[in-house]
Amino acid sequence: MIGADILIDRRNRGSVPDVVWLDADAAPVPFGDGWISDDDPLAKHAHLWLGGENPARADLRCVVGLTVHVTGQDRQTVFALRDRCIKSKAKRVIASVMTQGGNEEFPTFTLAECTDTARHLTWPNS
Repeated sequence: MIGADILIDRRNRGSVPDVVWLDADAAPVPFGDGWISDDDPLAKHAHLWLGGENPARADLRCVVGLTVHVTGQDRQTVFALRDRCIKSKAKRVIASVMTQGGNEEFPTFTLAECTDTARHLTWPNS
């Protein structure tokens, strides 16, 4: 899991991110890996990338008690990671399946499905 070492190190030093972005795609969204902001107290985010790891075996103990947003284009992988986060005792897990459009230079993403353990962002509504 790329970025987990940085998250674990920061948590050991007392920092708690507002949200952990967990990217399930084969190629990560270009947010960077690891801790997104040190300086801005309003933007403490961590970014993890599955990096080809088997989602069923992903070690997600680093998300205990945190809000996690899992995103990706493969529904099976996104929901497998969602389930691992829940099993790892994340406080809240939002899982979003996206479809990519546009072109290589200007990609666009559309929300295909979203679940939320807090039931605020579930779509389509069921």
